[in-house]
Amino acid sequence: MHKKPKIREQYELAKQDGVDYLLSETATQLREAIEDFKANGKGDLATSHLIKEAVALTKWKASKLLPKYNDNAQKLQLSNADNKPLIVKWSKD
Repeated sequence: MHKKPKIREQYELAKQDGVDYLLSETATQLREAIEDFKANGKGDLATSHLIKEAVALTKWKASKLLPKYNDNAQKLQLSNADNKPLIVKWSKD
């Protein structure tokens, strides 16, 4: 018997699907703009700025909805046994 996912799991899956869709649509917009620029021999500055903002907005949305897209969500900190910062020294042989 197949167990139905709980509402929270469905919500998390829906968020993932939504972010994947946004990223896919943004990639499609970029490809179309590149093809248009190639066909016309030059780019339209206003269009390129709008696409840049659309990409930035999509990245922002993805970072807020899913932690794996958030650069600040996981930070690696290295320290020694005394919990002091790890110091790396290079020496010439």
